Amino acid sequence: MKSIRGKILIGFVGASVLVFSVLAVILYIMVGQAVQPIIHDMSNQILNARASELGRVMENAVKSVKSYSNNDMVKTLYWGMVSNTLENELKSNDIFDAFFLSGLDGQAYGTGGLLFDVSTEGYFDSIINGSEVEITKPYISAQTGKAVFNIVVPIVNYSLSGVFGGIISIDKLVEIASQINIRGGYGWIADNTGLVIVHPDQSVMLKMNLYKGKDFGFTDLDKFVKDIFSGKSGFSFVNNEKTGKSVIMYSPVPSTPNWVLGITISAKELTKDADKITYTIVLIILAILFVFVLVSFMIGNTISRPIKKLSGAIDEFGKGDLTKTFVSKSKDETGKMAISLNQMAKNLRSTMTSVNTAVKDITASSTDLASVSQESGAAIEELSSQVETISMNTLSAAVSVEEVTKGVEEISNKSQKIADSSKELESIARSTLESSIKGKDSIKSIAASINEVVKQSQSNETDVKSLAENAGSIEKIVNTINGITEQTNLLALNAAIEAARAGDAGKGFAVVAEEIRKLAEESKKATHEINDILTVIKEKSESANKATSVTAGMIKNIDGETQNTFKQFEDIEKKVQNINTMINNLSHSIEEQSLSTQEITNAINNVAKTVKEISDQVKDANSAISNQSSGAQQVSSSASILAELSDKLLEQISSFKV
Repeated sequence: MKSIRGKILIGFVGASVLVFSVLAVILYIMVGQAVQPIIHDMSNQILNARASELGRVMENAVKSVKSYSNNDMVKTLYWGMVSNTLENELKSNDIFDAFFLSGLDGQAYGTGGLLFDVSTEGYFDSIINGSEVEITKPYISAQTGKAVFNIVVPIVNYSLSGVFGGIISIDKLVEIASQINIRGGYGWIADNTGLVIVHPDQSVMLKMNLYKGKDFGFTDLDKFVKDIFSGKSGFSFVNNEKTGKSVIMYSPVPSTPNWVLGITISAKELTKDADKITYTIVLIILAILFVFVLVSFMIGNTISRPIKKLSGAIDEFGKGDLTKTFVSKSKDETGKMAISLNQMAKNLRSTMTSVNTAVKDITASSTDLASVSQESGAAIEELSSQVETISMNTLSAAVSVEEVTKGVEEISNKSQKIADSSKELESIARSTLESSIKGKDSIKSIAASINEVVKQSQSNETDVKSLAENAGSIEKIVNTINGITEQTNLLALNAAIEAARAGDAGKGFAVVAEEIRKLAEESKKATHEINDILTVIKEKSESANKATSVTAGMIKNIDGETQNTFKQFEDIEKKVQNINTMINNLSHSIEEQSLSTQEITNAINNVAKTVKEISDQVKDANSAISNQSSGAQQVSSSASILAELSDKLLEQISSFKV
């Protein structure tokens, strides 16, 4: 696009798109950095709380089994005595599915009529070899067909006399794991061998081993298994061939043989809030960009419309239509330029009208001069035919002829002056044309300066609007983070209150509340980091001030160019005045030529009277007549040349419409 409007639109929109794109990327990164750590920390806090809860359940279960093993009736190893007591305990206990005891021979008796041999079990050998408690791997119960695991402790009656165990259904653990619901994720539990013992998918539970995650679509899980069973909480990003990228968060379960409680969350769900914020920001930026495009289009029209009208009028004026007027309703530089152009057109029309009138007068005078010359030639011919009849005084004839000769010479000189004046008039006309061209160039320079001013104004407007948008965006981000901080503080307060109510059992929740309080402090730090954006805003303000200074300098240049234009127009006016002076001189010469012609006429009359009286000097009279005829021809030729020059000048002037 070569128009001013097109340049404004392209420059304004291009700069806006670039600034807003960079701003959107920065905001996306900052929102992700601010929101994702908060989600990770909150998820870890919840996961650790559930792991602690599961640890307490396991700890209570171990304590219960140890308590039963210390029962005096159990120490007797007499099943008939303790069976009823244990059956009653099962009814009031919601953790265990069955109890069993065995002597050192490995023959075990259990509630519900269970009878089996435990001497070949690994946990039996561990207890015999001095282990205080054994938690077995999950297995499928032959009686119920459900997945269960055992908690086994020794029976000591002064010395090791047997083992006592409690059977717990995996369903108890499934209930705890299923209560973990963070952003659509699911909970799971793995034992120290990597076997997944709790999972919402029955096709995975007791079948998937974390060390062999590739068999279940987890292509890179084996890289993080050691970290999962390191005894510390953490998280890892893994890829699944079916579900895509996910986040695995894990925490060790206390009071277990290095069991791990974990949760798997889709990476998309984890970044969902950040994406929503980003999408909202993008929509706002697009809306603002649309407004910028509309505003730049309107500004371009406002600036280019009057300039375009003036440009069209200048083109027609340059083609010779001096009647063209320059109209501009604005009061800015464009309006001042239109006023100057109108004044120039008025002066030039007046000058060309005067020149046209003078040329017409010259043409008329040349015609009259040619007519007089022709009449003089006719008179000389008549005089020549009557030479034979001349008989008058030769002295008077000679004097008269001499006067005629002087008059003719004077006419010739005046004719030459007229020719010279015409040439000078033509030269001045050319100089006037060159001055007009220079005036046009100055006007073009003014237009170029105005373009620069427009571009700089666009830069100022872009910086200022960018400053406003940055401030608005920062305010939104600060509000979002402050909202999260307030909610976090409220959560910490509620957790602390609940922990206080729970007493010793709520110590774990007190730890969670303290961690959440720390999280709130970190959120405040994130708010301080946003102050960096305010520094960028200040820099944008300084850039806008510099751009304003540059604009002021350009406006001064425009004033200088305008002064040059006025000087060119003054030069044109002076040259036009010179043309008027030359025309006046030309008029005076014509008047003098008319007087000389009159003198010639009088002299010829005297000659005619004298020649009648002269008869004996015919030869001298013939010579004088020849000279007079030659002078008349020269006058006629000069008059013709002057007429041609006047016609050419008139033809050039006629190309201008005044």
